[in-house]
Amino acid sequence: MRRILFIFLFSFWIIVFSFSLLTFNLREIEASSISLGVYPPIIQINATPPANVSADIQIQNQGEKSRDLNIIIKPFKAANSQNGELSYLFANDQFGTDPLMLNRIKVIDENKKVNSITLAPKQEKKLKLNINIPKDETPSDYYFSVVFVSRGEPAEVSKTQIESTLNASQNAAGIATNVLLSIGPKTKAEGEITEFSVPLFLEKGPVEFNIKVRNQSNFFITPRGSILIKNMFGQTIGRVDLLPVNILAHSVRLIPGSDQFDAKELKIDAKSWEAQKALWSEKLLLGPYTATLAIALTEDGPVLRETIYFIGFPILIIIGSFIAVILLLIIIKKLQKKLKT
Repeated sequence: MRRILFIFLFSFWIIVFSFSLLTFNLREIEASSISLGVYPPIIQINATPPANVSADIQIQNQGEKSRDLNIIIKPFKAANSQNGELSYLFANDQFGTDPLMLNRIKVIDENKKVNSITLAPKQEKKLKLNINIPKDETPSDYYFSVVFVSRGEPAEVSKTQIESTLNASQNAAGIATNVLLSIGPKTKAEGEITEFSVPLFLEKGPVEFNIKVRNQSNFFITPRGSILIKNMFGQTIGRVDLLPVNILAHSVRLIPGSDQFDAKELKIDAKSWEAQKALWSEKLLLGPYTATLAIALTEDGPVLRETIYFIGFPILIIIGSFIAVILLLIIIKKLQKKLKT
């Protein structure tokens, strides 16, 4: 019996030890898989045909091992989450109006078209994205990622294997820079505010505004706007600036506040960014308030406006004040009785 127990415990220890080694190796592989840097994370190109446009892409191997990288052009569209996530297209999905556009997109290294590169440890390489737009090209938008994948990763990546956002360059299959190509001439921008809301009654702050804007244009837009908050006397007591985010053609997007982005550190508050709220940091709320949203779809307009109302009702403070008043009245009455006697 002791022999059987010893064999069982020894086997269990071997399994645990092996699993620990496997976990360590997986973490090491995971850490090495993100040892790449790319700049810029997003490229915006506006062009009127005919045009031969280009943009620089810097890719750096931040690891201690050489990297053999395949370069893949992956078209994408806005995901249904409405929070800036993107969804990569399948081979049969429509990519703009020109079926030959993918053939016009090239990555150039030292004046040669390349589909793969090799980076030594700590090496940085400057590549050039080149797009040749013919004279008869019809106006349309094209959204795609230039993905750098370690050689050996699958060349065809499914939608579920890659997750990314329009403001980040890291994804599960490698690292990428996202490109928003808009071929004009452009018409007047069109859109609407599909949601501007806040709870009617609020006990305390901060106040979280939900903002959704629908882009009804045939091209991406980067709206800019703010929320002005007024108290019951009509005085402007607060302002919330909105983060200028990209809204792809014919899509809806939540718009957060700019305070979620640290301009000095170039960092985003992940928790508030996930919530995609515009926050007014005021904590003490009392009485009715008016919030007016004004957002310009482009530098040339149009400007969309909407007004909502909410009421600050700090119930705990009111109850505490009520109890304090009652206690004060009781004390005053007792003092009056003593003075009479």
